[in-house]
Amino acid sequence: MKIIQSFDDLEFQTVECVERRNVASILLTKDSIFIGVGHAFETIHISPRLSQVELHCVREIEGNHRDQVSKRVATNKQDLLDAMALIFELAPTVTHICVSSFGPYRLVGRHNRHDSDYGQFDEISNYSEWSQMNLYEELDFAAKKQIGVLGGVGEGKKIKKYPEILIALDVNAAALGEHYYRLEREIRDDKRNFIERCDEWDERLATYAKDTKFDKLSESDQALYTALEDQVHRYNRNWRRTSAYLKVSNSVNVGYVTNGWIARDSGYMQAGAYRPRPYMMRGGRYVFDDFKGACRKYGNSIEGLVSMPALAKRFSRFSTLKESDVTLKDILDAYPISDGQWVWVTRYIAELAHSVSCMIAPKYIALGGIVLTGPERGREGGWEELIEMVRSRFYRLLWRDMRDEKKSRATPDYAEILDLGQFIKYRECKYPSIFGGLILARWDKTGLYPLPTEKMLDGSGRRREIFEHTIS
Repeated sequence: MKIIQSFDDLEFQTVECVERRNVASILLTKDSIFIGVGHAFETIHISPRLSQVELHCVREIEGNHRDQVSKRVATNKQDLLDAMALIFELAPTVTHICVSSFGPYRLVGRHNRHDSDYGQFDEISNYSEWSQMNLYEELDFAAKKQIGVLGGVGEGKKIKKYPEILIALDVNAAALGEHYYRLEREIRDDKRNFIERCDEWDERLATYAKDTKFDKLSESDQALYTALEDQVHRYNRNWRRTSAYLKVSNSVNVGYVTNGWIARDSGYMQAGAYRPRPYMMRGGRYVFDDFKGACRKYGNSIEGLVSMPALAKRFSRFSTLKESDVTLKDILDAYPISDGQWVWVTRYIAELAHSVSCMIAPKYIALGGIVLTGPERGREGGWEELIEMVRSRFYRLLWRDMRDEKKSRATPDYAEILDLGQFIKYRECKYPSIFGGLILARWDKTGLYPLPTEKMLDGSGRRREIFEHTIS
Protein backbone atom coordinates (compact mmCIF):
# COMPACT_ATOMS: atom_id res chain seq x y z
CA MET A 1 0.00 0.00 0.00
CA LYS A 2 1.47 3.34 -1.10
CA ILE A 3 -0.11 6.43 0.46
CA ILE A 4 0.60 9.33 -1.89
CA GLN A 5 -1.45 12.08 -0.23
CA SER A 6 -2.57 12.80 3.35
CA PHE A 7 -4.75 15.47 4.91
CA ASP A 8 -5.42 15.85 8.64
CA ASP A 9 -7.60 18.54 10.17
CA LEU A 10 -5.64 19.31 13.33
CA GLU A 11 -8.85 20.37 15.07
CA PHE A 12 -10.00 16.73 15.11
CA GLN A 13 -6.85 14.78 16.01
CA THR A 14 -7.38 14.50 19.76
CA VAL A 15 -8.04 11.10 21.39
CA GLU A 16 -11.66 12.11 22.03
CA CYS A 17 -12.18 12.97 18.37
CA VAL A 18 -10.66 9.70 17.19
CA GLU A 19 -13.05 7.80 19.43
CA ARG A 20 -16.00 9.72 17.93
CA ARG A 21 -15.19 8.76 14.33
CA ASN A 22 -18.27 6.79 13.32
CA VAL A 23 -18.55 7.32 9.54
CA ALA A 24 -16.17 6.85 6.63
CA SER A 25 -16.11 7.55 2.92
CA ILE A 26 -14.28 5.77 0.11
CA LEU A 27 -13.82 7.20 -3.38
CA LEU A 28 -12.81 4.62 -5.97
CA THR A 29 -11.14 6.06 -9.07
CA LYS A 30 -9.33 4.51 -12.00
CA ASP A 31 -5.82 4.95 -10.60
CA SER A 32 -6.20 5.57 -6.85
CA ILE A 33 -8.52 5.21 -3.87
CA PHE A 34 -9.32 8.08 -1.50
CA ILE A 35 -10.62 7.43 2.00
CA GLY A 36 -11.93 9.89 4.57
CA VAL A 37 -13.14 9.40 8.14
CA GLY A 38 -15.10 11.66 10.42
CA HIS A 39 -17.90 12.19 12.90
CA ALA A 40 -21.61 12.36 12.14
CA PHE A 41 -24.01 14.11 14.50
CA GLU A 42 -26.99 11.88 15.23
CA THR A 43 -29.27 14.73 16.32
CA ILE A 44 -29.67 18.32 15.16
CA HIS A 45 -26.44 20.19 15.79
CA ILE A 46 -26.99 23.95 15.59
CA SER A 47 -23.82 25.40 14.09
CA PRO A 48 -22.44 26.50 10.72
CA ARG A 49 -22.03 22.74 9.96
CA LEU A 50 -25.23 22.35 7.95
CA SER A 51 -23.92 19.01 6.64
CA GLN A 52 -23.97 17.67 10.22
CA VAL A 53 -20.63 15.92 9.65
CA GLU A 54 -16.99 16.67 10.45
CA LEU A 55 -14.25 15.50 8.07
CA HIS A 56 -11.24 14.58 10.22
CA CYS A 57 -8.68 13.17 7.80
CA VAL A 58 -8.13 11.97 4.22
CA ARG A 59 -5.71 9.49 2.66
CA GLU A 60 -5.00 8.59 -0.97
CA ILE A 61 -3.78 5.12 -1.94
CA GLU A 62 -2.14 4.70 -5.35
CA GLY A 63 -3.22 1.78 -7.56
CA ASN A 64 -0.70 -1.06 -7.48
CA HIS A 65 -1.00 -2.61 -10.93
CA ARG A 66 -1.52 -1.91 -14.64
CA ASP A 67 -4.84 -2.01 -16.46
CA GLN A 68 -5.07 -4.97 -18.85
CA VAL A 69 -6.25 -2.87 -21.78
CA SER A 70 -4.78 0.64 -21.42
CA LYS A 71 -1.66 -0.50 -19.48
CA ARG A 72 -2.05 2.56 -17.25
CA VAL A 73 -1.78 2.52 -13.44
CA ALA A 74 -5.05 1.18 -12.04
CA THR A 75 -6.76 0.08 -8.83
CA ASN A 76 -7.89 -3.47 -8.05
CA LYS A 77 -9.33 -5.65 -5.26
CA GLN A 78 -6.14 -5.55 -3.21
CA ASP A 79 -6.38 -1.78 -3.04
CA LEU A 80 -9.89 -2.15 -1.58
CA LEU A 81 -8.48 -4.39 1.15
CA ASP A 82 -5.77 -1.81 1.86
CA ALA A 83 -8.35 0.98 1.99
CA MET A 84 -10.54 -0.93 4.44
CA ALA A 85 -7.53 -1.70 6.66
CA LEU A 86 -6.65 2.00 6.73
CA ILE A 87 -10.22 2.95 7.66
CA PHE A 88 -10.23 0.66 10.69
CA GLU A 89 -6.82 1.98 11.66
CA LEU A 90 -8.03 5.59 11.56
CA ALA A 91 -11.58 4.95 12.82
CA PRO A 92 -11.94 1.69 14.77
CA THR A 93 -15.45 2.72 15.89
CA VAL A 94 -16.79 3.28 12.36
CA THR A 95 -20.33 2.00 11.83
CA HIS A 96 -21.27 3.25 8.34
CA ILE A 97 -19.18 3.55 5.19
CA CYS A 98 -20.24 5.18 1.92
CA VAL A 99 -18.38 4.03 -1.19
CA SER A 100 -18.68 6.24 -4.26
CA SER A 101 -17.23 5.42 -7.64
CA PHE A 102 -17.68 5.61 -11.38
CA GLY A 103 -20.60 3.66 -12.92
CA PRO A 104 -22.68 2.34 -14.44
CA TYR A 105 -24.28 0.20 -11.74
CA ARG A 106 -27.19 -2.13 -12.23
CA LEU A 107 -28.78 -1.02 -8.98
CA VAL A 108 -28.04 1.48 -6.20
CA GLY A 109 -30.15 2.94 -3.39
CA ARG A 110 -30.14 2.09 0.30
CA HIS A 111 -33.36 0.09 0.20
CA ASN A 112 -32.00 -2.21 -2.52
CA ARG A 113 -29.12 -3.42 -0.39
CA HIS A 114 -30.43 -7.01 -0.24
CA ASP A 115 -30.91 -7.32 -4.00
CA SER A 116 -28.27 -9.42 -5.79
CA ASP A 117 -27.76 -6.61 -8.32
CA TYR A 118 -27.04 -4.00 -5.65
CA GLY A 119 -23.62 -2.46 -6.28
CA GLN A 120 -23.15 -4.61 -9.38
CA PHE A 121 -21.13 -2.88 -12.10
CA ASP A 122 -22.54 -3.20 -15.56
CA GLU A 123 -20.21 -3.52 -18.52
CA ILE A 124 -17.57 -0.78 -18.19
CA SER A 125 -15.66 -0.06 -21.37
CA ASN A 126 -12.77 1.92 -19.87
CA TYR A 127 -12.44 0.19 -16.46
CA SER A 128 -11.83 -3.41 -17.47
CA GLU A 129 -10.69 -4.50 -14.00
CA TRP A 130 -14.07 -3.59 -12.51
CA SER A 131 -16.41 -4.50 -15.37
CA GLN A 132 -19.24 -6.86 -14.27
CA MET A 133 -17.91 -6.95 -10.68
CA ASN A 134 -20.17 -6.61 -7.65
CA LEU A 135 -18.51 -3.80 -5.71
CA TYR A 136 -20.79 -4.19 -2.69
CA GLU A 137 -19.84 -7.85 -2.23
CA GLU A 138 -16.14 -7.06 -2.63
CA LEU A 139 -16.32 -4.31 -0.01
CA ASP A 140 -18.33 -6.44 2.37
CA PHE A 141 -15.69 -9.17 2.01
CA ALA A 142 -12.86 -6.65 2.54
CA ALA A 143 -14.51 -5.28 5.70
CA LYS A 144 -15.13 -8.72 7.21
CA LYS A 145 -11.62 -9.89 6.35
CA GLN A 146 -10.08 -6.87 8.03
CA ILE A 147 -12.33 -7.27 11.07
CA GLY A 148 -11.17 -10.89 11.27
CA VAL A 149 -7.57 -9.71 11.33
CA LEU A 150 -8.47 -7.39 14.21
CA GLY A 151 -10.01 -10.22 16.24
CA GLY A 152 -13.66 -10.24 15.17
CA VAL A 153 -16.65 -8.35 16.56
CA GLY A 154 -18.46 -8.37 19.88
CA GLU A 155 -18.41 -7.08 23.41
CA GLY A 156 -14.95 -6.46 24.80
CA LYS A 157 -13.39 -6.42 21.34
CA LYS A 158 -12.00 -3.52 19.34
CA ILE A 159 -14.78 -3.72 16.71
CA LYS A 160 -18.30 -3.76 18.14
CA LYS A 161 -20.27 -4.49 14.94
CA TYR A 162 -19.90 -4.91 11.22
CA PRO A 163 -20.21 -1.57 9.41
CA GLU A 164 -23.04 -0.92 6.97
CA ILE A 165 -21.85 -0.19 3.42
CA LEU A 166 -23.67 2.19 1.07
CA ILE A 167 -22.93 2.39 -2.66
CA ALA A 168 -23.23 5.76 -4.45
CA LEU A 169 -22.17 7.37 -7.70
CA ASP A 170 -19.06 9.55 -7.41
CA VAL A 171 -20.52 12.65 -9.08
CA ASN A 172 -23.63 12.52 -6.87
CA ALA A 173 -21.47 12.40 -3.74
CA ALA A 174 -19.28 15.19 -5.15
CA ALA A 175 -22.31 17.36 -5.96
CA LEU A 176 -23.60 16.90 -2.40
CA GLY A 177 -20.22 17.65 -0.85
CA GLU A 178 -19.66 20.76 -2.95
CA HIS A 179 -23.19 22.01 -2.26
CA TYR A 180 -22.85 21.89 1.52
CA TYR A 181 -19.24 23.00 1.58
CA ARG A 182 -20.21 26.22 -0.19
CA LEU A 183 -23.21 26.75 2.10
CA GLU A 184 -21.18 26.17 5.25
CA ARG A 185 -18.43 28.49 4.08
CA GLU A 186 -21.01 31.17 3.27
CA ILE A 187 -22.41 30.96 6.80
CA ARG A 188 -19.00 30.67 8.43
CA ASP A 189 -17.65 33.68 6.53
CA ASP A 190 -20.77 35.81 6.98
CA LYS A 191 -19.60 38.95 8.73
CA ARG A 192 -22.94 39.23 10.51
CA ASN A 193 -22.00 36.21 12.71
CA PHE A 194 -25.29 34.35 12.52
CA ILE A 195 -24.60 31.76 15.24
CA GLU A 196 -23.32 34.37 17.71
CA ARG A 197 -26.37 36.53 17.09
CA CYS A 198 -28.63 33.52 17.68
CA ASP A 199 -26.98 33.05 21.07
CA GLU A 200 -27.53 36.75 21.78
CA TRP A 201 -31.19 36.36 20.83
CA ASP A 202 -31.54 33.40 23.24
CA GLU A 203 -30.23 35.57 26.07
CA ARG A 204 -32.59 38.42 25.25
CA LEU A 205 -35.57 36.09 24.83
CA ALA A 206 -35.02 34.66 28.30
CA THR A 207 -35.74 38.10 29.82
CA TYR A 208 -39.35 38.11 28.55
CA ALA A 209 -42.39 36.29 29.88
CA LYS A 210 -43.35 33.23 27.85
CA ASP A 211 -46.60 34.75 26.52
CA THR A 212 -45.05 38.06 25.44
CA LYS A 213 -46.17 39.10 21.98
CA PHE A 214 -43.77 40.21 19.31
CA ASP A 215 -44.97 43.80 19.21
CA LYS A 216 -44.24 44.10 22.94
CA LEU A 217 -40.51 43.46 22.44
CA SER A 218 -38.11 46.36 22.50
CA GLU A 219 -37.30 47.92 19.12
CA SER A 220 -33.75 46.60 19.27
CA ASP A 221 -34.95 43.03 19.97
CA GLN A 222 -37.50 43.20 17.17
CA ALA A 223 -34.77 44.41 14.84
CA LEU A 224 -32.41 41.60 15.92
CA TYR A 225 -34.98 38.88 15.33
CA THR A 226 -36.03 40.36 11.98
CA ALA A 227 -32.40 40.48 10.87
CA LEU A 228 -31.91 36.84 11.90
CA GLU A 229 -34.96 35.75 9.95
CA ASP A 230 -33.73 37.64 6.90
CA GLN A 231 -30.46 35.73 7.12
CA VAL A 232 -32.29 32.42 7.51
CA HIS A 233 -34.46 33.15 4.46
CA ARG A 234 -31.36 33.96 2.41
CA TYR A 235 -29.54 30.84 3.57
CA ASN A 236 -32.65 28.79 2.93
CA ARG A 237 -32.93 29.98 -0.66
CA ASN A 238 -29.37 28.84 -1.20
CA TRP A 239 -29.98 25.55 0.62
CA ARG A 240 -32.88 24.76 -1.71
CA ARG A 241 -31.09 25.85 -4.86
CA THR A 242 -30.16 23.40 -7.58
CA SER A 243 -26.43 22.96 -8.14
CA ALA A 244 -24.52 20.70 -10.50
CA TYR A 245 -21.11 19.02 -10.51
CA LEU A 246 -19.47 18.20 -13.84
CA LYS A 247 -16.57 15.73 -13.73
CA VAL A 248 -14.07 15.31 -16.58
CA SER A 249 -11.59 12.67 -15.53
CA ASN A 250 -10.96 9.10 -16.67
CA SER A 251 -14.71 9.17 -17.20
CA VAL A 252 -17.27 11.96 -17.65
CA ASN A 253 -20.52 12.46 -15.75
CA VAL A 254 -22.75 15.03 -14.05
CA GLY A 255 -24.36 14.93 -10.60
CA TYR A 256 -26.73 17.48 -9.13
CA VAL A 257 -28.42 18.51 -5.89
CA THR A 258 -31.86 20.04 -5.66
CA ASN A 259 -33.84 21.02 -2.57
CA GLY A 260 -30.92 20.02 -0.38
CA TRP A 261 -30.40 16.44 -1.62
CA ILE A 262 -29.21 14.44 -4.61
CA ALA A 263 -31.55 12.98 -7.20
CA ARG A 264 -32.74 9.67 -5.73
CA ASP A 265 -34.10 6.28 -6.86
CA SER A 266 -32.33 3.25 -8.30
CA GLY A 267 -31.02 5.15 -11.32
CA TYR A 268 -28.88 8.21 -11.93
CA MET A 269 -27.65 10.48 -14.67
CA GLN A 270 -25.30 8.91 -17.24
CA ALA A 271 -24.06 12.05 -18.95
CA GLY A 272 -20.99 10.25 -20.30
CA ALA A 273 -23.20 8.81 -23.06
CA TYR A 274 -24.21 12.31 -24.22
CA ARG A 275 -23.26 12.90 -27.87
CA PRO A 276 -22.18 16.48 -28.65
CA ARG A 277 -22.16 17.83 -32.18
CA PRO A 278 -18.82 16.99 -33.87
CA TYR A 279 -18.85 20.16 -35.96
CA MET A 280 -18.83 23.93 -35.61
CA MET A 281 -19.37 26.95 -37.84
CA ARG A 282 -16.22 28.81 -38.93
CA GLY A 283 -16.01 31.47 -41.60
CA GLY A 284 -19.50 30.70 -42.84
CA ARG A 285 -18.91 26.97 -43.29
CA TYR A 286 -19.06 23.86 -41.16
CA VAL A 287 -15.83 22.36 -39.86
CA PHE A 288 -15.87 18.76 -38.62
CA ASP A 289 -13.78 17.10 -35.91
CA ASP A 290 -11.68 14.31 -37.45
CA PHE A 291 -11.35 12.44 -34.14
CA LYS A 292 -13.80 9.53 -34.05
CA GLY A 293 -13.81 9.07 -30.28
CA ALA A 294 -12.26 6.61 -27.85
CA CYS A 295 -15.27 5.12 -26.05
CA ARG A 296 -15.41 1.41 -26.86
CA LYS A 297 -19.17 1.39 -26.30
CA TYR A 298 -20.45 4.70 -27.68
CA GLY A 299 -17.58 5.92 -29.86
CA ASN A 300 -17.86 9.70 -30.01
CA SER A 301 -19.83 10.19 -26.81
CA ILE A 302 -18.67 13.03 -24.55
CA GLU A 303 -16.66 10.49 -22.53
CA GLY A 304 -15.04 9.21 -25.71
CA LEU A 305 -14.09 12.76 -26.70
CA VAL A 306 -12.81 14.59 -23.59
CA SER A 307 -11.95 12.03 -20.88
CA MET A 308 -8.29 11.42 -20.06
CA PRO A 309 -8.12 8.19 -22.14
CA ALA A 310 -9.77 10.08 -25.03
CA LEU A 311 -7.24 12.92 -24.82
CA ALA A 312 -4.40 10.40 -24.77
CA LYS A 313 -5.74 8.80 -27.93
CA ARG A 314 -6.57 12.11 -29.64
CA PHE A 315 -3.13 13.65 -29.19
CA SER A 316 -1.04 10.50 -29.63
CA ARG A 317 -2.23 10.34 -33.26
CA PHE A 318 0.07 13.17 -34.27
CA SER A 319 3.22 12.47 -32.28
CA THR A 320 5.43 9.91 -30.61
CA LEU A 321 3.37 10.14 -27.40
CA LYS A 322 2.63 6.66 -26.08
CA GLU A 323 -1.10 6.39 -25.45
CA SER A 324 -0.79 4.02 -22.48
CA ASP A 325 1.66 6.21 -20.52
CA VAL A 326 0.85 9.74 -21.61
CA THR A 327 -0.06 12.29 -18.93
CA LEU A 328 -1.79 15.63 -19.21
CA LYS A 329 1.58 17.34 -18.79
CA ASP A 330 3.05 15.29 -21.65
CA ILE A 331 0.18 16.35 -23.89
CA LEU A 332 0.57 20.03 -23.01
CA ASP A 333 4.31 19.92 -23.59
CA ALA A 334 3.67 18.66 -27.11
CA TYR A 335 0.41 20.54 -27.78
CA PRO A 336 -0.02 23.82 -25.86
CA ILE A 337 -3.45 25.14 -25.00
CA SER A 338 -3.36 27.31 -28.14
CA ASP A 339 -3.40 24.21 -30.36
CA GLY A 340 -6.57 23.81 -32.41
CA GLN A 341 -7.36 20.39 -30.94
CA TRP A 342 -8.10 22.00 -27.57
CA VAL A 343 -10.84 24.05 -29.24
CA TRP A 344 -12.78 20.83 -29.82
CA VAL A 345 -12.20 19.62 -26.27
CA THR A 346 -13.44 22.85 -24.69
CA ARG A 347 -16.38 23.07 -27.07
CA TYR A 348 -17.59 19.60 -26.10
CA ILE A 349 -17.33 20.35 -22.38
CA ALA A 350 -19.17 23.64 -22.95
CA GLU A 351 -21.94 21.79 -24.85
CA LEU A 352 -22.45 19.41 -21.95
CA ALA A 353 -22.52 22.32 -19.48
CA HIS A 354 -24.99 24.14 -21.72
CA SER A 355 -27.29 21.10 -21.87
CA VAL A 356 -27.17 20.76 -18.09
CA SER A 357 -28.03 24.44 -17.63
CA CYS A 358 -30.97 24.13 -20.02
CA MET A 359 -32.38 20.98 -18.40
CA ILE A 360 -32.05 21.65 -14.66
CA ALA A 361 -31.25 25.41 -14.44
CA PRO A 362 -28.66 25.14 -11.64
CA LYS A 363 -27.39 28.07 -9.61
CA TYR A 364 -23.87 27.06 -10.61
CA ILE A 365 -21.94 24.23 -12.28
CA ALA A 366 -18.88 23.16 -10.30
CA LEU A 367 -16.09 21.58 -12.36
CA GLY A 368 -13.85 18.74 -11.21
CA GLY A 369 -11.81 15.75 -12.36
CA ILE A 370 -8.16 15.37 -13.35
CA VAL A 371 -8.59 17.01 -16.77
CA LEU A 372 -10.13 20.19 -15.35
CA THR A 373 -7.74 20.20 -12.39
CA GLY A 374 -4.85 20.63 -14.83
CA PRO A 375 -1.27 19.39 -14.92
CA GLU A 376 0.54 21.87 -12.68
CA ARG A 377 -1.65 23.03 -9.81
CA GLY A 378 -2.31 19.69 -8.15
CA ARG A 379 -5.67 19.35 -6.43
CA GLU A 380 -5.66 22.85 -4.98
CA GLY A 381 -6.98 24.73 -7.99
CA GLY A 382 -8.41 24.27 -11.45
CA TRP A 383 -6.91 24.67 -14.87
CA GLU A 384 -8.04 28.24 -15.33
CA GLU A 385 -6.88 28.59 -18.95
CA LEU A 386 -8.95 25.60 -20.04
CA ILE A 387 -11.93 26.57 -17.88
CA GLU A 388 -11.90 30.09 -19.34
CA MET A 389 -12.05 28.57 -22.84
CA VAL A 390 -15.01 26.47 -21.71
CA ARG A 391 -16.75 29.60 -20.43
CA SER A 392 -16.10 31.36 -23.73
CA ARG A 393 -17.56 28.46 -25.74
CA PHE A 394 -20.51 28.22 -23.34
CA TYR A 395 -21.22 31.93 -23.80
CA ARG A 396 -21.45 31.47 -27.56
CA LEU A 397 -24.02 28.72 -27.10
CA LEU A 398 -26.41 30.94 -25.10
CA TRP A 399 -29.52 32.35 -26.72
CA ARG A 400 -28.96 35.54 -28.67
CA ASP A 401 -31.05 37.67 -26.31
CA MET A 402 -28.81 36.49 -23.47
CA ARG A 403 -25.76 38.03 -25.14
CA ASP A 404 -27.40 41.15 -26.51
CA GLU A 405 -27.21 44.16 -24.20
CA LYS A 406 -30.55 45.33 -25.62
CA LYS A 407 -32.51 42.15 -24.92
CA SER A 408 -35.54 41.63 -27.14
CA ARG A 409 -37.25 39.76 -24.29
CA ALA A 410 -36.58 39.21 -20.61
CA THR A 411 -34.90 35.99 -19.42
CA PRO A 412 -34.96 36.40 -15.63
CA ASP A 413 -34.54 32.67 -14.93
CA TYR A 414 -31.13 32.75 -16.59
CA ALA A 415 -29.94 36.16 -15.48
CA GLU A 416 -27.28 34.66 -13.22
CA ILE A 417 -25.64 32.91 -16.18
CA LEU A 418 -24.37 36.28 -17.34
CA ASP A 419 -21.80 36.09 -14.53
CA LEU A 420 -19.96 33.16 -16.08
CA GLY A 421 -17.07 33.45 -13.65
CA GLN A 422 -19.41 32.35 -10.85
CA PHE A 423 -21.73 30.13 -12.86
CA ILE A 424 -19.02 27.84 -14.33
CA LYS A 425 -16.30 27.54 -11.74
CA TYR A 426 -13.78 25.00 -10.51
CA ARG A 427 -14.89 23.20 -7.35
CA GLU A 428 -14.26 24.97 -4.02
CA CYS A 429 -14.23 21.85 -1.82
CA LYS A 430 -10.88 20.04 -1.93
CA TYR A 431 -12.43 16.59 -1.43
CA PRO A 432 -16.08 16.90 -2.53
CA SER A 433 -16.73 13.18 -3.08
CA ILE A 434 -15.25 12.30 0.32
CA PHE A 435 -17.20 15.04 2.10
CA GLY A 436 -20.40 14.12 0.27
CA GLY A 437 -19.79 10.45 1.10
CA LEU A 438 -19.71 11.27 4.82
CA ILE A 439 -23.05 13.09 4.47
CA LEU A 440 -24.51 10.03 2.72
CA ALA A 441 -23.06 7.72 5.40
CA ARG A 442 -24.73 9.83 8.11
CA TRP A 443 -28.05 9.60 6.24
CA ASP A 444 -27.61 5.82 6.04
CA LYS A 445 -26.85 5.73 9.78
CA THR A 446 -29.57 8.02 11.09
CA GLY A 447 -32.14 8.39 8.30
CA LEU A 448 -31.67 12.15 8.68
CA TYR A 449 -30.89 14.64 5.95
CA PRO A 450 -28.50 17.57 6.43
CA LEU A 451 -29.90 20.42 8.49
CA PRO A 452 -32.10 22.77 6.42
CA THR A 453 -31.10 26.36 6.99
CA GLU A 454 -34.70 27.23 7.86
CA LYS A 455 -34.23 25.05 10.97
CA MET A 456 -31.23 27.01 12.20
CA LEU A 457 -33.45 29.05 14.50
CA ASP A 458 -35.13 25.92 15.85
CA GLY A 459 -32.57 25.22 18.55
CA SER A 460 -33.49 25.19 22.20
CA GLY A 461 -34.92 28.57 23.15
CA ARG A 462 -34.72 30.04 19.65
CA ARG A 463 -38.34 29.36 18.75
CA ARG A 464 -41.00 29.88 21.38
CA GLU A 465 -44.58 31.10 21.22
CA ILE A 466 -43.24 34.57 20.68
CA PHE A 467 -42.17 33.56 17.16
CA GLU A 468 -45.75 32.78 16.13
CA HIS A 469 -46.60 36.46 16.44
CA THR A 470 -43.90 37.42 13.96
CA ILE A 471 -46.03 36.35 11.02
CA SER A 472 -49.32 37.78 12.30
